[in-house]
Amino acid sequence: MILYHGSNMVVDKPMLIPQNRFLDFGRGFYTTENKEQAISFAEKVYRRRRDGIPTVSVYHFDDKAAFAICSLLRFNFPDEAWLDFVSAHRNGTYQGNAYELIYGPVANDDIFATFALYAGGQLSKEETINRLKVKKLYNQLVFSSERGISYIHFTGTLDMRGEVNSMEQSRLTTILVFLIPQVLSLIIAEYKVTEEKASDMLYSSELYAVLEDEPTKLWHLSAHALFEMFQEEQKTGKITFPEEG
Repeated sequence: MILYHGSNMVVDKPMLIPQNRFLDFGRGFYTTENKEQAISFAEKVYRRRRDGIPTVSVYHFDDKAAFAICSLLRFNFPDEAWLDFVSAHRNGTYQGNAYELIYGPVANDDIFATFALYAGGQLSKEETINRLKVKKLYNQLVFSSERGISYIHFTGTLDMRGEVNSMEQSRLTTILVFLIPQVLSLIIAEYKVTEEKASDMLYSSELYAVLEDEPTKLWHLSAHALFEMFQEEQKTGKITFPEEG
């Protein structure tokens, strides 16, 4: 199996990063089977970090050997189990079993928009699943253990020709209407401030400036992940962006 990982640098030695940004499948090294998706990830990471060069690293994965040895959680399509698993990780509430490999659909712009509506209480679980069923999804494979990572081997980088289409600004604005109040609620609860003060803190942050830059796709992250990055910026003046692709 050929896998791709988009970043702002060549990643010839994949590794587990000791952090949790409430990503869809939890902590791990994220890869995708789709070239275009990896290119999108690379452009996104580059725009967020404003450093390096958009780069897609290519790997050969010995899937037969790894799937036979490593613990594997596999989602063949975005069903209720997938939605619950992803939602729990995005909210930081997952308490289930740990797996070395997790395989399943990776959300694109359309899916993240649906997640925002679901997380904001605008869609029921049934409505969300029905919407997900008609979306075109690509698969991602996340490596959550050193043993799992040992089965992937760097083979080179992908030519970065072509442009990645961005979502219309009006659509981003719609998503932020549901996402921002969730982040503000977390700020109010943590810092014991008024809604007005919380708004001032968020809107004056570097995090919000990056969030408003649609091609960074920072709006793909959950409110909990954005809040964690907001806290980091408040404490250190810096933001650590997650590796997603």
